[in-house]
Amino acid sequence: MGLMLARDAFFARQGHSIQQDGLPGDIRKYKVLCSENAHFSVQKNMALMGLGYRSVTLVKTDEFARMDVSDLQAKIAQAQANGEQIMAIVATAGTTDAGAIDPLRDIAGIAAEHQIWLHVDAAWGGALLLSEQYRDYLDGLELVDSVTLDFHKQFFQTISCGAFLLKDARHYELMRYQAAYLNSEFDEEHGVPNLVSKSLQTTRRFDALKLWMGLEALGQKQYAAIIDHGVTMAKNVAEYVKSQPTLELVMQPQLASVLFRSRPAQMAGATRRLSRCSTSASATPCWPPAALTSA
Repeated sequence: MGLMLARDAFFARQGHSIQQDGLPGDIRKYKVLCSENAHFSVQKNMALMGLGYRSVTLVKTDEFARMDVSDLQAKIAQAQANGEQIMAIVATAGTTDAGAIDPLRDIAGIAAEHQIWLHVDAAWGGALLLSEQYRDYLDGLELVDSVTLDFHKQFFQTISCGAFLLKDARHYELMRYQAAYLNSEFDEEHGVPNLVSKSLQTTRRFDALKLWMGLEALGQKQYAAIIDHGVTMAKNVAEYVKSQPTLELVMQPQLASVLFRSRPAQMAGATRRLSRCSTSASATPCWPPAALTSA
């Protein structure tokens, strides 16, 4: 939703309606920027929207797996020099592996300067909005154009339960569709929300009921306490890892995940054997190593 509306708003400013006329001729010059640790769904959605994986430009990250603001500025300058146009920047509030949160306020300033739509994937880290202790990790979230939240993550709801937040509700007009049998105008005249124009779905399940019941049962403060406990526990685990000579902390956690690895001396030979195994045609069972960009 965020990327789709970013695309449609971008072309609407140029007098072109994606809804009516489809994609313009030379689509290769239109780009989206995200960090190299962003969720794979950015590329997937760009492909679904007809722009392809190559429309996504990856921005480098720092030692904490957060988007490097200097490289973001460099990528924007490079795109402009190449005659490319940037439709959107996607920042992440809680990467899949490290739980890293990009510097949202700095990125929002850059997006505003260049009049670029800023979407934040807060599917995981968005729950910190309830936290008194760690809410400042999301500083700058109020400045962005759109946000995604997954309540089946740190809100502990069953799948699926998510939300899409839009700063300017007028952008929903970009996806409005009128059909007589939906009676949307009649509903709006009588104060009934027209949810069809706010979703890719027509018929929808009442997934919000789960979240409402959870908030009613526990309350915002109890939810916040659970979220805070998870983050605090991760920090405690990180301190324990740092105190162990056979363990190495990959990076300091921001959310409720801790990245660490084993470093005993006897593991060195095993690591080399696994490396050889993963690149050979041997029938010997092996487990290929996983790579973390910032490790």
